[in-house]
Amino acid sequence: MSHGFSRRQVIKGAVGALAVGALSPLLWGQTAPSDALQLAFLSDTHLGRGNNEQAAKQMKQAVEEINASGAAMTIMCGDLVNGGQNPAAEKHYPEWLEIASKFKKPWHAVPGNHDPDALFVKHIQKETDYTVNTDAFTFICFRDAIGNPNHQGIVTREQLDWIQKQIDEAARSKRQSILVSHIIYHHNEKPDVGWMIEKGREEFKGMLAANAKNIPAFFAGHFHEGLRIWSDTNRIHEIVLPSNCWNTAVKGLDKAPGYSANEFRPGYTLAEVSATSITLRYKPLGAPSLPSVSLPLASKKT
Repeated sequence: MSHGFSRRQVIKGAVGALAVGALSPLLWGQTAPSDALQLAFLSDTHLGRGNNEQAAKQMKQAVEEINASGAAMTIMCGDLVNGGQNPAAEKHYPEWLEIASKFKKPWHAVPGNHDPDALFVKHIQKETDYTVNTDAFTFICFRDAIGNPNHQGIVTREQLDWIQKQIDEAARSKRQSILVSHIIYHHNEKPDVGWMIEKGREEFKGMLAANAKNIPAFFAGHFHEGLRIWSDTNRIHEIVLPSNCWNTAVKGLDKAPGYSANEFRPGYTLAEVSATSITLRYKPLGAPSLPSVSLPLASKKT
């Protein structure tokens, strides 16, 4: 599958206003600042998986719960449809869009390795790489999945130049930049799945290092391991989101570098983002949220 990119367009959302030691200080149960932006992250919905309606039902439930949560925006981190490269799966993209249309607040999405560019652009939205601006943050959303059957990530020179331009423009407007894609940068090994940005990795590493003070966080999906967090890449919080379709109970994650929620029910993530912290709540479908995890950003003020 070709990795083509259409003309970039800035999309403004209608929103007002590791090692374990590397995560420290990571705080439990903290109250987010009252001026925090409240948003939801939904990932790996995989409509059509198993040739039944279960994934669609779970996405509908997530939309209903997010609507009731007070989130001002939802960002979806890829693998919208299961096996989208198969012609028979294309019918699930209009179904996915119909479910997403029930969000009461703005939503945005990036494609995953199950989502061919052509179908994403045809059915979901016109851009695979774009930005969403709020008062204090620019969310830089970009496609980095090579496409099935490959599970690794790619970032092209063209993308790196574009990302850098968005970071620079955000900084001029006194906004910090939050990266959003399907596949994380962080190097991970067993018991993790070992999926990461591989092609263009060194160039991407250099971009992160050069802009670390302006990038507090990087959100992605793809792992199906619940909520994973590392903070040892230039002190940028790298966050892998739980799948809303299924997660796999992976043994040994509690001893692996970084943070694992040790929770594997299907669900989504509620986030509160301010100038000083990112507070995350893993929300299993139909169940109470897990205790919140607060990632401090005060060190970014240099």
